[in-house]
Amino acid sequence: MFFNQGFDFFFILFGLAFIIFGCLFIYSIGKGVAEWHRNNNSPQITAAAKIVGKRQNVNVHHHSAGNNSGMHTTTSMTYYVTFELEDGQRLEFHVKARVYGLLAEGDQGTLSYQGTRYLDFNREF
Repeated sequence: MFFNQGFDFFFILFGLAFIIFGCLFIYSIGKGVAEWHRNNNSPQITAAAKIVGKRQNVNVHHHSAGNNSGMHTTTSMTYYVTFELEDGQRLEFHVKARVYGLLAEGDQGTLSYQGTRYLDFNREF
């Protein structure tokens, strides 16, 4: 009798965890789709801007390699650039690594963006 109660408790707990993680997964997908939709419906803006900051976010992921062979670690980088518009407003955008490498703090030029989406930066020489 105790075994059945413990077994039932496990399935209830497992079911709740499955539902919670499923809801979080659906929420994160919905949030991403909503941001994509907002960006697509936003006007494309081009404005004079100056690069005032750059930063990188290092994400480290530890994975069990299984079969008692230890841990496996992977890393990924996320790149961000902060622009200051002529009116003093600052905007930070997620950019690709190749774009990040071509931009330097202090560069001035024309920024193009749509909502929270970085489109382009043309440096003035």
